[in-house]
Amino acid sequence: MTRQEFIDNVTTWDDLYEFCVDEQLDTCENVYTDDGMDDYIENSIVDYVRDHSWRDVRDTLSDIPTGYDYYYEDGWLDFVGLDDADFENYKQDALEEMDRGGYWDDEEEPEEEELFEPVVDNTPDEFEADTTVALDEFFVSTTEDLDKITAEAKAAETKANADFNKFTQRVTTVGDYC
Repeated sequence: MTRQEFIDNVTTWDDLYEFCVDEQLDTCENVYTDDGMDDYIENSIVDYVRDHSWRDVRDTLSDIPTGYDYYYEDGWLDFVGLDDADFENYKQDALEEMDRGGYWDDEEEPEEEELFEPVVDNTPDEFEADTTVALDEFFVSTTEDLDKITAEAKAAETKANADFNKFTQRVTTVGDYC
């Protein structure tokens, strides 16, 4: 990942934590996900119980904050919940650690311009028509086309009515045969 990609794309605790794990950064060494903290406490509590009273165990466990996605271990079984302000500090620390170590991928060089421009065939196709029309000509031609379509539709309707009238004049009613 380049430095700029890190700045642009690492925008959440999940992104930062995954980046720290992938790059094996010390910055997030004592940072735990909610599930990771649970696993750590469950594995550590057995040793703690052997050396402390049940009241000490109770007090220690009740002091552990909940409701965060990420936690920092400030001491053995001493956790602090991490929020958005902490995220910015940790992101800056990860950025500085990567800078100190020179771990960033090289920035991508901009593509060099081609020495030769590609040949483009600008000859029009056989059936290509010039479609550039001034706006006022477009409206005039559109109005003329609409008038023509309307006139044709009216003529067809008039003819259909005339044909229908001829047909009804030839047809005799049922009562004439009764």
